Amino acid sequence: DDLRVRLHDNPRRIFHLGVSGDAAVEIDPDETWVVRAAELQTRCDWTPFEGMKLRGRVTRVTVGGETRYAGGVVAAAPGSGRNLRKEIE
Repeated sequence: DDLRVRLHDNPRRIFHLGVSGDAAVEIDPDETWVVRAAELQTRCDWTPFEGMKLRGRVTRVTVGGETRYAGGVVAAAPGSGRNLRKEIE
């Protein structure tokens, strides 16, 4: 329940997102992996967590029935998202 609050309820509240039944995030709570900046989907080329071993990983994200992320690959078309930061400023 704490995981749901931190990763679902709080982001929805912070970014003023409506309730949507067409999005799903699948996770593997038992997968272990080592953080490598080169493998992260971010503009930054470093992370303070470099080399840290973690447990749990997002495996797939679907929105509107379309897979947007799977197996470490972002499949969403460039520009298809929303800049949520601008919406809360």
